[in-house]
Amino acid sequence: MAGTSRAPSWWRMRALRDSCLVAFATEYDLSRMPTIHTSAKLAKALTKRLDKSSTGDPHQIFDCFYADSFTVRRKSCWIVLHDPTSFAVLLPGMTTPRIENVGPVLAQALQTQLAHANMEVHTDRLQKVEDGTSLAPTHSNRSLTGKLTAMRRSLEHHITRYPSYETFPWVEVAGILNNMLVTPPKAWPQLSPPAERSYSQPHLMMRRYLRHAGVSVSQAPLPLPDFIQVALTSKPVSRQRQQDAFDSYLEALEATNYSNFMEGLQRVLEHNPRHIDGLLQRLEHLPQSEGLIPAYECLANLARQELGSDFEQMIGGFWGFLETRPYMRARAALAHSLASYSQRQAAVAHYQAMLDLNPNDNQGVRNALLPLLIQQGDWDRFDELVASYPDDAGATWLWGCVLAAVVRERPEGEIEVLVEAAREINEHVPDVMHWGCVNLEELPSTYSVGSKEEAAVTAYDLRALRLLPQVRFWLSSAS
Repeated sequence: MAGTSRAPSWWRMRALRDSCLVAFATEYDLSRMPTIHTSAKLAKALTKRLDKSSTGDPHQIFDCFYADSFTVRRKSCWIVLHDPTSFAVLLPGMTTPRIENVGPVLAQALQTQLAHANMEVHTDRLQKVEDGTSLAPTHSNRSLTGKLTAMRRSLEHHITRYPSYETFPWVEVAGILNNMLVTPPKAWPQLSPPAERSYSQPHLMMRRYLRHAGVSVSQAPLPLPDFIQVALTSKPVSRQRQQDAFDSYLEALEATNYSNFMEGLQRVLEHNPRHIDGLLQRLEHLPQSEGLIPAYECLANLARQELGSDFEQMIGGFWGFLETRPYMRARAALAHSLASYSQRQAAVAHYQAMLDLNPNDNQGVRNALLPLLIQQGDWDRFDELVASYPDDAGATWLWGCVLAAVVRERPEGEIEVLVEAAREINEHVPDVMHWGCVNLEELPSTYSVGSKEEAAVTAYDLRALRLLPQVRFWLSSAS
C-alpha cells in the first residue's frame, strides 16, 4: 500500500533469529549439569567413560556440547562445539588424565576462546562446566554434526599448514573456525521460507546468546600468544644459552620442510625464550589478525630492552651493528601489521622512526612508507622522502612515484617522463596491477630485474593504491 514501507528481508531475519536466541537463552535450567555428546568414532574410543543417562540441555548456558576427535602428529585432540551457537574450542593432547578431568580442561579452553573473541565471562558462569561435565553418547542433531563436518574439513587444512603439535596455534585456528558462516542449529525454530534461513558466525551467535541470557559480557583484550607471555616474564639467559639459541635458529632456517622449521624454532625458544628473531618467526606464522598487533608491540618493546643503554649511541647507522637487526626486524613487522589493518598513521610513525635510526635503509622501509604517504595525501613528507633517495631505481619506488603523480593530477607530460623511466626498469607493472595483484603466499621467492615476477612483487607492494579512483582509471588506460 502507498505510504507504507516494509523492513528489508535481512532485518526481518535478524529480528527473528534474535527472538529465537531469546527463547533459548531465557529457558535454561540451572539445575542441569553440562554434557559433552561425542561423535560415533569418539564414543567408540570412550565406551567405558560415557554416561548413557546424561542428556545435555541446549537451553542451559554452557550445558550441551558436541565433540569429535582429530590428531596432530599422532596426538589425540578434540574439537568441541557448543549447542546451539556452534562456538568451537580445540582441546589438545586429550590423554587419559585430561579426559578424566574434562570439565576443567573445557572450562579453561572456553574462557580462553571467549577472550579471543573479545568476550570476557565471569568465572562463576563456567563453574558448572568445571565441576560436573560428563561425557555422553552421540545424538541425532544432524544440523550440528553437519557444521562439525564442515569445520573438520577446514581444520584439516590448518593441520597441514601447521603440522607441528608443539607450535600448533590452537586458539587462533579455533578463532578462524568461529568466523565461518553457518546456518542456525536445527533446534532453532525454522525460518520461513527455508530459503530465507540466515547465516551467521558462531562467535556472533555466542555473543547474542549470552546477551539475551542476561550474562554480563565485557570487552576482553585478545590474550597474547603463550610464547610472547613466556618471553615477557623470562629473565635474560646466559651467554652460552644465547649462543645455543643462535645456533639452533640457523639450523631451523636450513630446515627442508615446514614441520622441521617449526620444531627448530621451538628448540630456539627452549634455549632462550627471549630470542627476538625466533619469537618473530613464531608470531608471523600464526593466522594474522588485528588482535595480534599488541603482540607485535610487546615484541618490539622487548627487542628495545635487549639493546639496553647502547641504543642511543648507534642512531644513524643502526643496521651496521649486528645486535640491532632483530630490533629493526621486529619494528618493521609491527609497522607492517599496523598498515595491514588500516592504522596508517601509526605505521607511518614507525617507518619514519626506522629511517631516522638507519638512513641507509638496508631493509627497504621506504618502499613500504611511500604508498602510505600517497594514501594519506601527505605530500610534504612524500616530497621529503623522495628527495632523500634521489638515486633509487627500484621498480616499487619508480612506479610508486608514477602513481603519486597520477593521484596529484600532475601535468600529462610530467607523468609521461616518470612512466618512461619506470618502464625502463620494468614494463609489466601496469598490466599486473590492472588485472589483479597476487596473494602474499603466491609471491615468487626470487626474481630478476625487469621480469614479470618482479612486477608481481611491485604490484603487491603498491596494492593499496589500486583502490584509489585516479589510479584505477589510469591503470585501465595504461595497460
